Amino acid sequence: MQLSIIHLAVTLTAVMACSASAQASTYDGSSAANAGLSAAQIKRDFASAADGVYWIDADGPGLGAASQFYADMTTSGGGWMLVRHSTNTGGWINVIDSLAGAASLNEGQRTNPLAAVDWTIPFSSADSDFLFITGNRSTWGVMSTADARQFVSGDNFAPNARVKDSFNTAVAAGGMTNVLNRNGTGTGGAEDPWIGFEGTHLANIPRMLYGEAGFGGAHAAYKNAHQGANVFVRELTVPTLPVPEPGTWAMLLAGGAAVLAWSRRRGRPAANFNGA
Repeated sequence: MQLSIIHLAVTLTAVMACSASAQASTYDGSSAANAGLSAAQIKRDFASAADGVYWIDADGPGLGAASQFYADMTTSGGGWMLVRHSTNTGGWINVIDSLAGAASLNEGQRTNPLAAVDWTIPFSSADSDFLFITGNRSTWGVMSTADARQFVSGDNFAPNARVKDSFNTAVAAGGMTNVLNRNGTGTGGAEDPWIGFEGTHLANIPRMLYGEAGFGGAHAAYKNAHQGANVFVRELTVPTLPVPEPGTWAMLLAGGAAVLAWSRRRGRPAANFNGA
């Protein structure tokens, strides 16, 4: 029976859909070959993804190499990639980049949220949210990277940043808390922001979730009592999966053309070989 053009179109559509589905299913971060585009993409496409180490290749297959990262897949919707860790001893991590993601320190520990050394990796803070969380995950808060990195003139201790989500803090989602980042205008020179989710700067001090480089004492006591503190990033615009390579579609279309040609041959009347 001749295969109609309509049937061929349906067949090709089904084949392409299966191909795209099969391709999407490999971006689960389970291996370098199946690297995800981000922790957020993995969580979006694989809802059951659990906290742990994943392979991620932000620029997609065929370009830069994939690397392993620790991802929080449960807190505040999941899809968070760990980018910075401050230990449970001493002062805050000794880097100064105003949380822009430019610093690099002990990158070999990038998959360890409870490392015995401070570490940070370069990351993008554009179009993203930050999750500030204690090492034992008992206290956390979420705010936009724009709010977390804002600069203020002088000592503005009043609430100036919106809380997007939080747990075990005085300020709930939708409320305001203080970010103090004097960006070199303070008496100690350049500094990173002080961030807590208790309201004013003074209220944040005994429960700080991020602080100025190397600063200890009462400002670091909370992280030291709760297995350190971590910073995670989650992009607001989740990456889309790469489309199949042009060669893949070309092969599918070529196969479809072959099927169509075959169907036409099947439907053509047989030649008459009887002599005159």
